[in-house]
Formats: sequence, C-alpha cells, structure tokens
Amino acid sequence: MALILESTVANSQRLSWQTVNFSFPAENGFSKGNFKAQFQVPTGEELKREMDDKTMSEMLDVYFVDAKGIKQSPSDKEDVPFDDDIKKAILNTPYLVKPLFKTFLETCNGGKQKN
Repeated sequence: MALILESTVANSQRLSWQTVNFSFPAENGFSKGNFKAQFQVPTGEELKREMDDKTMSEMLDVYFVDAKGIKQSPSDKEDVPFDDDIKKAILNTPYLVKPLFKTFLETCNGGKQKN
C-alpha cells in the first residue's frame, strides 16, 4: 500500500481505534479482557515533548479520546457511553493504565514490532 499523505501524514485529526488487551485480578489469579480505545495520534515532536513532561496517565488524559466495548456487567448487551467519568475510572485503574499506554505508544510508532 502506498503512503497517502492526505490520510497518513496530513490528516488534522489523526484518530486511530485500537484494541487494548489487559489482565485483571480475579478470584483464582488473573483473567483477560479487552476493549477498543480511540487515540488522537500526536506528531513525533509532540510525543517527545509530552513524554519528557508528563506521566502515562497525564498523556492518556490528553490522547485517549473514546472507548467501545465497556459494559457495566458481563450480562449487559449495551456498552456504557464513554464520558469523562468513565475515562477517569479507566485512568485510575492501575491494571488498565499500562496496557492502554503500551497500545497508545504502539499506535504512535506504527503498530506492534515483531520479534
């Protein structure tokens, strides 16, 4: 596929949906889960400046802009609408911040690196 400047480099919104995989404490060890997160992708200069000055949570507060696949309980059919309270709850949950930040960085760097 060609490099399309209009959508790849010059797109003013630079938004990207990605799957965030995480593990969470359960009764007998850990369970796995995932949800979709939308990030505003910064330029290389913005990313460098932000990484020098901000924590993971502070950066995610700026660049994590939407989410899908979040339910109030396992039996719910509808997603919980994403808002500032949901964002705050996610960013205050230690086992979600690191995988969310890792996915954000992979998005900024053009995807997962293969070994």
